[in-house]
Amino acid sequence: NYFAAKSQNKLRDQFEQAIKETSTSTTKPSDTNSSTTTLPPVVDAPITGSAIASIRSDKIGVNSIVVSGTDKGTLQKGPGHYSKTPLPGQFGNSAIAGHRTTYGAPFNRLDELEIGDKIVIKTLTDTFTYKVMKKPFPVKPSDVSVIEPTKDPSDPTGQKLLPTLTLTTCHPKFSAAQRLIVQAELSTDDLDKAT
Repeated sequence: NYFAAKSQNKLRDQFEQAIKETSTSTTKPSDTNSSTTTLPPVVDAPITGSAIASIRSDKIGVNSIVVSGTDKGTLQKGPGHYSKTPLPGQFGNSAIAGHRTTYGAPFNRLDELEIGDKIVIKTLTDTFTYKVMKKPFPVKPSDVSVIEPTKDPSDPTGQKLLPTLTLTTCHPKFSAAQRLIVQAELSTDDLDKAT
């Protein structure tokens, strides 16, 4: 827990600095007048272990920096983003794993989330609110279908994806026999910000 807290403090400083750098690099003075023009941010592939977002759920006391990657060493720093899934705020299923009983136990109370509860993700460029879609449920550790892209059921072609979020942690507490899954969808108020 001490290691995780120390890592989180360092990551929070890095994340806040990265936000400042991103906000200054995405605007430039216009050629005419003194107004500014917003440019799309240049996003490189995140380096494993680097801070990419913050995750907050007041209901279960989560306020952590999310790092890129889900290997053992990375998850010791805080919740980790599955690198093969989209980043939060993008169309598709963004997935984040976190410890339940060790290394600060950021997802210790994940089982207490209920339908409609909010999960707020702040990225380098925006803030997104997700709402829990269904009651948390367990799956086998080998069941990776829960992090596959979420297809829009109203699209007959099956090509359109929905912006969703999946959180995973060990289940039950003090065991890795299963994975507890929480699935949430981007709030309708934030749909216009999804990329």
